[in-house]
Amino acid sequence: MWILKNSKELLEHLKSTHFSRVHSIKAFDFSTLYTTIPHSKLKERLTKIISNAFTSKNGNRKYKFIVVNYDKTYFVKEKSDSENKYTETDIIRMLNFLIDNIFVVFGGKVFQQIVGIPMGTNCAPLLADIFLYSYEAEFIQSLVSEGKRYLASDFNFTYRYIDDVLSINNPKFADYLSSIYPSELEVKETTETNNSASYLDIMLSYDTDGHMNTSLYDKRDDFNFSITNFPFLSSNIPSSPAYGVFISQLIRYARASTKYTDFVLRARRLSDKLLSQGYVCDRLTSSLRKFYGRYGELVIHYDVPLSRMVDDILAREPKILEYQTQQYKLFPGLALAYAILFSSRSLTLRYREAHREIQGGNLQKLQELHCESSGMKAFCTDNMLRELEIIRQSCGGHGYLNASGIAMLVTTSAPFVTADGETTILYLQVARYLLKRYALASSGQLLDGCTSYLSMNHSAYKCPLMSEVDCRNLSALCDMYRYRAYRTVAATANLVQTDVMNGMPQHFAHNKNLVNLVRSAKAHCYYSVVKEFTEAVQKLKASPQIIKVLGTLCCFYAIHGIAEESGEFLETQTMGLEQLQWIKRLQVTLLGEIRPDAVALVDAFDHHDAVLLSAIGSYDGNAYERLFKSTEMDPMNKQEVHPSYSQYLRPFIQEMNKAKL
Repeated sequence: MWILKNSKELLEHLKSTHFSRVHSIKAFDFSTLYTTIPHSKLKERLTKIISNAFTSKNGNRKYKFIVVNYDKTYFVKEKSDSENKYTETDIIRMLNFLIDNIFVVFGGKVFQQIVGIPMGTNCAPLLADIFLYSYEAEFIQSLVSEGKRYLASDFNFTYRYIDDVLSINNPKFADYLSSIYPSELEVKETTETNNSASYLDIMLSYDTDGHMNTSLYDKRDDFNFSITNFPFLSSNIPSSPAYGVFISQLIRYARASTKYTDFVLRARRLSDKLLSQGYVCDRLTSSLRKFYGRYGELVIHYDVPLSRMVDDILAREPKILEYQTQQYKLFPGLALAYAILFSSRSLTLRYREAHREIQGGNLQKLQELHCESSGMKAFCTDNMLRELEIIRQSCGGHGYLNASGIAMLVTTSAPFVTADGETTILYLQVARYLLKRYALASSGQLLDGCTSYLSMNHSAYKCPLMSEVDCRNLSALCDMYRYRAYRTVAATANLVQTDVMNGMPQHFAHNKNLVNLVRSAKAHCYYSVVKEFTEAVQKLKASPQIIKVLGTLCCFYAIHGIAEESGEFLETQTMGLEQLQWIKRLQVTLLGEIRPDAVALVDAFDHHDAVLLSAIGSYDGNAYERLFKSTEMDPMNKQEVHPSYSQYLRPFIQEMNKAKL
């Protein structure tokens, strides 16, 4: 158990501790600590602790005096010339005198306090602290002496600041309260929720993966009236220390906030308040830059550049990317880019492996390779063009400009949809291979490769999303895509087979079910891409931060696909309406989680400005300056007034304005 001086000490200890998984956070409070401490037990406990301080472990006298000077305090074994030296007996006698002589004046009468200690004295917190510590130390020592070290270790992450107690990863701490503390003291649990608790000025919580998160907690946030707690510049306070308040609060926020979003929320709220109290935005910006330079170690884990931090905290014009509707338009394309990246890498490896086998005379993988490459070509180009058009529309009128670079991307990418095979034809080739493989699976043959799921037993399938938390499980989402693909392929195969058994020629039966064949191929391709994306993230060897970001992006890609094609997922009974509601809620939630890393995810592709040729998509972000410069370069703007005005329009207008008699 740890006795704390302040919340800063708690945060430092938590940061130095590497929790494998946090599964419990409990907070407790002594209801009436100072006023219920019994004097007899207090004197007994203080005497015991003081005696232990003056004696060694074997019981022999170790120190004779304790010297208390103005600047330091120390023990002395034999003798000391200091006038401020005290023996063990002296200290015990003085403390007993202090405790026995507490008087209160009330109603003109003097009363002696025989239970509890006055809160207003300087020594009261220290006496209460030592009193509780004596019981805590005795409890832990008793567990160790009884051979219950495993139980004692459960209290490794138990902290106390005077009358506030915090226990981490010890869900049964409340069961031991009566064994630790005296019966005169009442302890109540103050835990907010199952996975969060406020302690001092810190809010502690843990996510579904067991990761600890901390943020600043201020009970005044719940007040229904405003609080004036920072200096006004119109007051007599000098401006320099007034702006120093901004830096000191940023330090406090950064120490307490694990997540960048929590830090920005507090800092932005503070900047809004200071600006309303006469502070100048430029000087706040200068103070923020000073904070970033001097205390970079506090914000380095946010992995956020100074320019973005300044924008997030002090910029008053919201960025376009902050609007949820824009995120909903753009982030699916971002997720698609990474899904295609990982899928193409996997397909390239399979191609090289199959190519070596083909060169050796083994052609068994040729048909599967043709199916996968045809499906990927159709799937990627089809979705690419759709996302490009959405991106163009999301830029409004700027999307039409040649200077934006987007119009050129759309026009140059459009031919890929039909080049080397139109998407519908390629999807039908994939569907033809799927029907062949389904027929083999129906005959009892076990399949391998990309169609192995067709020979699996899906009769016991049950939607893996048992709760809303499961919607973040990539393996569960992948299972849903697999089942949807199986049901779609099976239904199409049964339709074709029924028509053939009714006497229809096979090519006529195929032609009758072309739409369903394309749907089957698309469902198979979607499953393949989600599967490859999921496996790539799960096998990725990178920092935990990168894996978390890509895992979130992969989850969003799968979730977005289910939401967009919810009709087929419901039709194939892959999920129910309740699961669809969970999916759509998470779809919106993930937009906010991806936003902080969205720009970095785009920049990771490292496309140079010289390649993009985009005035609104340049690395420096100076969109308006570049747009203005591009208009200056337009031949029509070489002259202030176009020659056609003087030659045609002006004479026409003058003629029209002549007076008619």
